[in-house]
Amino acid sequence: EELKDLPEYTAKLFSNDSPFVFFLDPIDGTENYIKHGDQYSIMGGIIGREPGTIFFSFVFFPESKTLYWAVKGVGVFCEQGFLGSTSAFDKPINGAYTLPYVKRMSKTDFERINLHTDLRLVGDKTKGVDNAGGTLIDLLNGKHEVVIMRNFHGHDTAPVSLMLRELGGHVTGVDGEDVQFSSTMDRIPLVVLTYNQNLRRLFAI
Repeated sequence: EELKDLPEYTAKLFSNDSPFVFFLDPIDGTENYIKHGDQYSIMGGIIGREPGTIFFSFVFFPESKTLYWAVKGVGVFCEQGFLGSTSAFDKPINGAYTLPYVKRMSKTDFERINLHTDLRLVGDKTKGVDNAGGTLIDLLNGKHEVVIMRNFHGHDTAPVSLMLRELGGHVTGVDGEDVQFSSTMDRIPLVVLTYNQNLRRLFAI
């Protein structure tokens, strides 16, 4: 998952000559998987080594056999079932003005949410969501207005980030500007994902 932490003997298997890096999160939502849930996923993609542009990404839900994938400059697609029908994915017309509880949300986050009275928090505040992929695909489908991810690894947010951007959404960081992902998929202090232009800077410093 984090290429920089690979043992030396494993790192030698990967060429440093390629301008591209393949990243993979083999099980996103480990707790959900252990409990035999249906919301865990496999996520990954291809990112440029420099400056870190994501060219391809995917999120696959094994239990429902649903695959979401995107190609930069081409669009977002959804496939139902193995070798099933594939259709272009469009931005939802109407969204829900909610955001889910996510672990590591800060006191400042809650204060700003309270000031933005139209936003409604949903989910378990004591635990937060246990699967980034499922939560962010819900955002992509219009089930949430915004999702806040603090100190998650790049591979937790990068796949859906490409999809959201392809659909005209926003993926911003602590400064309110577009997040740049590292090919080593380091942890990122803050990633805010939303279709809503007015919320892209709400949680910025």
